[in-house]
Amino acid sequence: MNNMTQIFDISEVENGLSLFKEDKPFSDEKKLKVYYISDMHLEHHFNYEISIQKQINKIVKDLFSDDFKSDLSMNNLVVLFNGDIADNAEFVSLFFNQFILRWNYVLYKRYKVNQSNILPDEEVKAYEKIRDQQIDRLNKIGKLYKKKNLCEKLLSLDISDLDKSIKKMKLPEYVINIIEKITKCDYKIRFINNYIIPYVEKREKFTFIKTKLPIFVTLGNHEISNFDTLSQAYNYYKSLYDSLGIKLLHNNSYENDDYIIFGGIGFAKYNERYNADSLCGPRLFSRKEEIKESDLFFKEYKNRLDNAINQKKKLIVVSHYPVRDWSLNYVTDLHCSYFTGHTHQNQNLLQKNIYADNQIGYYNNCFKMKSVNLGVASNPFFDYKDGYHVITTEDYAKFYNYSKERIQGTRLIENQIKNYGEKFYMIKHKGKYVFFLISHINTKICIGGKIKTISNCSDIEHFDKIFDKMVNKYIELFAPYWKYINQMASEVKSLGYCGDVHGCIVDLDFCNHIMINPLDQKVTFYNSPTMGFVKIFDNLENLITYMNNGYILNIEKKKMLELKNNNAIISKTSQEISQEVGELIKIDIKNSVYSISNYMRQIQRLFDSNILRDWNEDIISIQKKVSGT
Repeated sequence: MNNMTQIFDISEVENGLSLFKEDKPFSDEKKLKVYYISDMHLEHHFNYEISIQKQINKIVKDLFSDDFKSDLSMNNLVVLFNGDIADNAEFVSLFFNQFILRWNYVLYKRYKVNQSNILPDEEVKAYEKIRDQQIDRLNKIGKLYKKKNLCEKLLSLDISDLDKSIKKMKLPEYVINIIEKITKCDYKIRFINNYIIPYVEKREKFTFIKTKLPIFVTLGNHEISNFDTLSQAYNYYKSLYDSLGIKLLHNNSYENDDYIIFGGIGFAKYNERYNADSLCGPRLFSRKEEIKESDLFFKEYKNRLDNAINQKKKLIVVSHYPVRDWSLNYVTDLHCSYFTGHTHQNQNLLQKNIYADNQIGYYNNCFKMKSVNLGVASNPFFDYKDGYHVITTEDYAKFYNYSKERIQGTRLIENQIKNYGEKFYMIKHKGKYVFFLISHINTKICIGGKIKTISNCSDIEHFDKIFDKMVNKYIELFAPYWKYINQMASEVKSLGYCGDVHGCIVDLDFCNHIMINPLDQKVTFYNSPTMGFVKIFDNLENLITYMNNGYILNIEKKKMLELKNNNAIISKTSQEISQEVGELIKIDIKNSVYSISNYMRQIQRLFDSNILRDWNEDIISIQKKVSGT
């Protein structure tokens, strides 16, 4: 029996206990809209022959897209600036003063359009009167139904629990409408008091107004580089941001009933190549101090994580440096969403809840806020019984959002339904899913936003009948491969590198990778700085040596020796690994429109997200051969 099969018990695969994430009705997240941007490096985008202020005005105006402007008055809005706005502290000050000016201007314009004939203090009184009338109605209902403190109890509930509580108390259904009116009035009153009245008091003269803004900023290594010490930089920027009503995250946090937002620089304790010895920072800042700062950041992060778990809150972590630089072995937690920058390598790592995909850098002149909805990600199919069902594209998109899988829209699927009368089906069995478009002539499988014809059969019952067999066969054939490659990824992480798996590839970082080809079992250690250019190495040690400009760090030598003593996969040569992998599968995918790795990435969805995105009925009859048996 080959080693790859030995490390994985096939019975464990068939029951799915260790490979598949649990099928749940909801994700861990509650509704929040987050806009984020990092690494703007303003100096690199200026034309110094014209007004700097005008160029900053233009950049700020570009950030205020129509979507962003429409969301400014949301209750659950967070705006994140994740470091490296500029090296020059004066430019940072000019930028944020202009940003707050634009923010207030947008809100003021909206107020003038919608409420031009009503004075704001009179409007507050009107809303207060309506609110008080509704509270009085609620109190009377409480007396009538002998419910003490009814108003206080109902207003303290989450809106999603109201209906159940009202039914339990046997109150009339219209009570929920009363609660909604009170809540709406409270929101309007707060909005006018916080954002509108300050303008009227200034007699419509536009000036800097300190308000309770949902804007959070971390410092980057460039902002702090014009100071002798980190504390000097912190004191300067703390004073600046306090004057503008902006919240500076520097190993501290803010929280409400649902969220904790924690952040800071993070620094680079675990990056022995790019750190305080090689990167810009405070002039008197040493590597020893950097390690101390990373330890402090991680300690405070763990404290907030424990609090979030205990309080059943979501933790948003904002660090200028990437997670792998301050978290040993690149460990992340499902309770968190991470927003990072620094590398100028835009990545959206959904499986790790990492958003690092709006780093502007030195050369990109497109300044735009990106956004993500950390909103209630529900599984619309959780309550569906096993079998086949006609579904909508809306629910399909919601399911992909719940699964944290990217989907490039559903337009192609919608076109097939609208123009060709095809029916959109989902098959569900034991928490596993597959999606089909079926016409009178053929069946297509849905692969995210794409489709692929897989059969001339148009009978959904045929596919439903063999779905379990299909899933089990894919598991049987591919599980040893995924177990093997995931073990390799775990070993890569133990060295302090990325370890993300996509298809046949394990990432060390953005440019350096390991690939196991499932067709010929060839293992390749390689560097690829850009698409189409590859430099191949015989083993991981040689690749890491190349990554580190000709040497291996002592800590890496020690860890690699430990891995070798433990017979780790990555400590072996390409030839040795290929012999261990052996003959895994015999499926003809050479004629696939996808590359090998992209094909394997589709199979990976079955293990990561419970979604079958390939359909080949020929594999049901394949008898798996294992050497030595």
